[in-house]
Amino acid sequence: MNKPYSSVLHKEDDFLHLAELLSRALDEVESPAQLSLTLHRTLFMELQETHNEFYLAYPGRNVLLPPSTGFRDSSDAGSSRVPDYLELDEPSIFKVIENAEPLIIENESAVRLVEETGNHSHLLAPILHEERIYGILYCGHQAEDYFSAEDVKGFSALAAAIRSSFRRIDTLNELHAKMAGLQRAEIVQSALYEISEAVHATTDMEQIYEQLHNIVSRLISAKNFFIALTEKSGDNTVITFPYYVDINDPDFSVRAMKKFLAEISLLTMLCNCS
Repeated sequence: MNKPYSSVLHKEDDFLHLAELLSRALDEVESPAQLSLTLHRTLFMELQETHNEFYLAYPGRNVLLPPSTGFRDSSDAGSSRVPDYLELDEPSIFKVIENAEPLIIENESAVRLVEETGNHSHLLAPILHEERIYGILYCGHQAEDYFSAEDVKGFSALAAAIRSSFRRIDTLNELHAKMAGLQRAEIVQSALYEISEAVHATTDMEQIYEQLHNIVSRLISAKNFFIALTEKSGDNTVITFPYYVDINDPDFSVRAMKKFLAEISLLTMLCNCS
């Protein structure tokens, strides 16, 4: 069908420009929220004659939502021409995910999209990597049969740029996690060295216990802290508490703590037997 509509979308050169513009803009993003904001400030500003939104997939949830509802397409002028959400089990959305490529959705298979937005043409591009769904890029127009095969190819290039940005964000998050792990390991190693130094610096056990408490407090919250020592005495195990601090109970009861430990031991035995 010949389209009587004038659209920048249907021109290959314009898509090349959009893909280049988007790739440069996405080089600096470090989170899905920043990515969404960048799409609104760059790509969607270029797609003025369509209504556009990006929907982010959340682990364990069946609904895809915009990362921020504050970023609406400026061409909408306050009207709601994009869906509030997308559901993975909707036939049209399931088809898009299964296709793994941008897809033009016909009205008869997207009744909710038509009723909710007033758009009669819908082009959806899934952002996937292997089996992971990052999100879906939505583009809609009021006219019927608005989008073309050229638009599908162009949106495939745009989706690839967005997918690359998500993969880069994943890599950054992995690096940050590794760096945090290394820093944590370095802090723990430093604490162990400090404990060793304290043990060799004095023979006053009370002082050593206090220093141990201070060192542990820098690693975790240790306002309530006790040290329990166990010693075998025949068939029995004797538990002593040479150091204990309880900010909520100044009259710390050693007998109560022994009872608590005995209950924990009994519960552990019962769990192991079940």
